[in-house]
Amino acid sequence: YGDLATQYKRNGNLEGHLNALRKMGIYWPRAETYSLLALRLQQRGKIDEAAKALDSAHAINPKVEEYVDRKCKMYRAAGRWKDALAVAQYKLDHFPISHHSYVARGLCYEGLGEYKKAVEDFDRGLQDRSDWREIVNRAKCNLILKNYKRVLDDANVLISRNPGHITAIQLKTRAYLGMGKLQEALEKL
Repeated sequence: YGDLATQYKRNGNLEGHLNALRKMGIYWPRAETYSLLALRLQQRGKIDEAAKALDSAHAINPKVEEYVDRKCKMYRAAGRWKDALAVAQYKLDHFPISHHSYVARGLCYEGLGEYKKAVEDFDRGLQDRSDWREIVNRAKCNLILKNYKRVLDDANVLISRNPGHITAIQLKTRAYLGMGKLQEALEKL
């Protein structure tokens, strides 16, 4: 079935490719098979079936959190925030807690509009060398919550790393506007 899946893919028969991978999962149930099947299903927009394939991979290798991470990211990409939140919570409950786990849950809370919870998780998860996108997400949540001082702090961190960081400058400007500091906002613009 692996060879058939490859041939179907080469010939552009994606449905045949998926069917061969499905059968391969039945007759040769390996985490790698389900992982590949999940990827192909996700690419075809079959999110629920992809989630089941990732669950099968996770059931075979329950100590590997990659499958849980991928499922959470897949749900977030699909805008299924409640499903993503449930998976992020599962990860926090069943794996050693890392800063990435809190950031993942924070992204879910942000997607659900629960900005206070998002900021709390971002605070737990962000580190000195965190990705700039994660810092931007926290700053945006704080902007919505009118925590302007915290927005300025995050914007300053981003600007110190990259003086031309346009998003950070925009966040800083919006924070100054929220604080009623029109002159500082104009200077940033």
